[in-house]
Amino acid sequence: MSLRESEAAFLAGGAHPAGDAGATYSRVADLPLRIDRCELVPLVRDTSSGFTKVSIVVRLTGDGHEGQGEDITWDQIDQIEQLRHAGDLSWLRGRRTLDEFSTLLGLADLFPVEPVRESARDYRRWAFESAALDLALRQSGVSLQDAVGRAAQPVNFVMSTRIADSSGLAALRALRGMDAALRFKLDLTPSWDRALLAELASLAAVEVVDMKGTYRNATVAMEPDPDLYRRVFEALPGAWIEDPAVADDTVELLDRHRERITWDVPIRSVGDIETLPWPPRLLNLKPARFGSVRRLFETYDYCGAQGISTYGGACSNRVRDGGSSSTSHRCSIPTVQTISPPWSTTCSSARVTSRARRSRPSHTRPASAGAATTGAVAFASDRRNSPRPE
Repeated sequence: MSLRESEAAFLAGGAHPAGDAGATYSRVADLPLRIDRCELVPLVRDTSSGFTKVSIVVRLTGDGHEGQGEDITWDQIDQIEQLRHAGDLSWLRGRRTLDEFSTLLGLADLFPVEPVRESARDYRRWAFESAALDLALRQSGVSLQDAVGRAAQPVNFVMSTRIADSSGLAALRALRGMDAALRFKLDLTPSWDRALLAELASLAAVEVVDMKGTYRNATVAMEPDPDLYRRVFEALPGAWIEDPAVADDTVELLDRHRERITWDVPIRSVGDIETLPWPPRLLNLKPARFGSVRRLFETYDYCGAQGISTYGGACSNRVRDGGSSSTSHRCSIPTVQTISPPWSTTCSSARVTSRARRSRPSHTRPASAGAATTGAVAFASDRRNSPRPE
């Protein structure tokens, strides 16, 4: 499918025209919101990347309804300090519009002590903003798709995980045995030699390779390796290449394959898109990176106007409503979406993915915004309608 056809399909699905900045957010900004209580619930899970992830579910309740969001702040000490000071959140109570609540959060310091990483401020704010959006929708008895004037569409899902050797390949093949249509988003590791890449190519199921080249001070960060990059580009010509490191010894190779490159970690606003080294065809928009509903929705509007397709990724420890969230993958704004359990390659995770990939219609009950805090990873309502690397 050509980029022009992709853009036409996206705009036909309800994207706002260029120059209509803030159009989607304006549809939810004045939703009334009543908060009577805030509860913080910790979650802990070991990940396939070799570390233990601690997150906190934010539960806002009011008027007989509950909204949820998830704080995916990475550093455990930041989460522990938040739980220790959980009683200091009484200022959240009251009646406001969603936009007034967002303004309040923007003025507040949600960290009792300085966070280890500045990016955590957006993660935590998003937990409260998405919980508030969830609650406001439920209190108004309206789904997100109706609130923003978009039609819910089915999506395909991929599983996001990390493999380093033949044992990881065996796990992927086992999952494909359960669901022959299952596809993958895989994290690159230094051990990807030509033999392993040939095996991955034989699966014909790799949708995205995450190069992990834009992380800093993280256990999953990958240094740029031009030889490894070249092997990946050559062995998996149909895969999107996410977050490569743009360095002196990789920039020429990346420029030749610019149509296949997509970005995740650097994208937190429209401004970040405009400063990318090449105009993107596809972006991974993780809602939690944006901090506020306004900034996220403005980015969706911008991508729609520019013909940029999008998908969504996850850092979540939880799956709500049987693996579905109408905010994160059905009623969300992008053309292309993804959801997956990124922490595991277990059969139980595959069952969640397989259920979701069958693309049930959206809930008739008010939409849950909570799981949108972190999204997961899934691609396009119809793979024929999503751009492909050329």
